[in-house]
Amino acid sequence: MTRLATLLVLVGGWALPLHAGTAYFDPIYGVATTSNLVYGAGAINGGGGSLNLLLDLYQPTDVGQGALPAASPGIVFIHGGAWQIGSKTDSYAVDFGNFWASRGYVVASINYRLLGHDVPETHGPADLMDLSFVPTAAQGGFDLPQPQSAWTINAGIEDAAKAVGWMRDNAALYNIDPQRIGIGGASAGAINALAHAYNNPSPHEAAQVVISYVGALAGAESLIGAGEVPAFVVNGALDPLIPVAAANALVAQMNAAGVAHEFYLQPGVGHTVDYGLIFDGLPLAQHHIEFLAQHLAPEPSGFVLSCVALAGIPLVARRRRRQHSRHASLA
Repeated sequence: MTRLATLLVLVGGWALPLHAGTAYFDPIYGVATTSNLVYGAGAINGGGGSLNLLLDLYQPTDVGQGALPAASPGIVFIHGGAWQIGSKTDSYAVDFGNFWASRGYVVASINYRLLGHDVPETHGPADLMDLSFVPTAAQGGFDLPQPQSAWTINAGIEDAAKAVGWMRDNAALYNIDPQRIGIGGASAGAINALAHAYNNPSPHEAAQVVISYVGALAGAESLIGAGEVPAFVVNGALDPLIPVAAANALVAQMNAAGVAHEFYLQPGVGHTVDYGLIFDGLPLAQHHIEFLAQHLAPEPSGFVLSCVALAGIPLVARRRRRQHSRHASLA
């Protein structure tokens, strides 16, 4: 739950030969960014005030190598920072927006209410969480005062729901497919994203996939039931803030509930994500790209399929149907 200054290790110059020039796989688009759009409001100052909630929107443009999709899948991204610090403009959040928008997704990187905003008493999934595993400030972590921390986490989960709803409300304006919206985050943001996705959201605010970068549910794993949305889960084997046991508990509940997921435990890595690590012969970035292509992006058009056939690229290599990852032990 620290500021993840190096969250995404985006290795320049990668050759991803299986997917040359294909939407959702390759960076074939330009990216246009619109800053500080208001996606909602939230109570602060103990309920005596209101905060406009802002997002930065990253959109693919056709100033690249490919024609734009008729409507792009959307992703809400939530920064980390122990619910105390961080911003939608942190470097890894900007990297995330550009990485996925250049491949055909619309990304909303959001700000949300933090401890310093003094939110009023707010109940929700954080009431089930045990945050005692978070190291204290004296141990190199953060002090999380109670009950304000739980109220703040619940407020942030409410803000995540508003962001998904905003994307649906504005789908036509920003060329977003309202049936294909995901949510994800880093660290504290990943916890908010997971708690929102698995807290029985309304259809208008529900996401179709969830991305967890070094996050967990911290004792609230019972939120995950059968039929829930698929998840892409990444954790560091040496993470001091989200220990492997917390990640394993999350994935064990997904296994028990039969929820489709991929879990990547990064050897030798702490509280960060390295897109360049190799799993099953491919970089983590490629697994991530194929996960979203499978679970969030639309199927390739007939034109794309024809081009794939002409190029001699087998479609099976583009969409590897996997329901559960075996990249980490649950022991």
